[in-house]
Amino acid sequence: PCSFSNKLKVVLAEKAIHAFRKKRWKLHQTNEEYQDTLFHVKWPGRMEEILPGVYIDGAHNENAVERFVETVKRRPVHGGRTVILFSAVKEKEYEKMIAELCQNLSVDSYVITTVESTRKVDAGELARIARKYTDSEVTVREQLEEAWAEMMKQKGEDGIAYCLGSLYLVGMIKELVKGEPEC
Repeated sequence: PCSFSNKLKVVLAEKAIHAFRKKRWKLHQTNEEYQDTLFHVKWPGRMEEILPGVYIDGAHNENAVERFVETVKRRPVHGGRTVILFSAVKEKEYEKMIAELCQNLSVDSYVITTVESTRKVDAGELARIARKYTDSEVTVREQLEEAWAEMMKQKGEDGIAYCLGSLYLVGMIKELVKGEPEC
């Protein structure tokens, strides 16, 4: 059986093929060949599972967060906790981003951190905003390493964690994970 991600890839492949044919572009491959090609496409930083049950997503603006919420809502229900690690930069509509997350997802806890950038928003400010929109636990950890450890602790063995809100955050997490010892 297909996982949620695999089903999404098949639908994407079918939509792309339909769009090509609608434009009357000549397709030299079969539908199955196009589906297979698109099925294997990887989009780094978009619902990318970097560790079991840990996803990074480059949702760094209001529209991208809306798409992220839609994607998470379509995922199969799991038995563990759901944790979001979030950070943002000052030029973004971070209050709207946070409101979208808090009002539209069922999340057990949020871990708020600060990205390494002159454009960063203080984690305390982001947490203050999150608390306006959710009754879920909101934890502040200024340093990413501490935020990561807190998120992993809260996620537990059977939970799911999503890390989003800034492309800086995605890059920082990839570097952090790359430096972790293999299990």
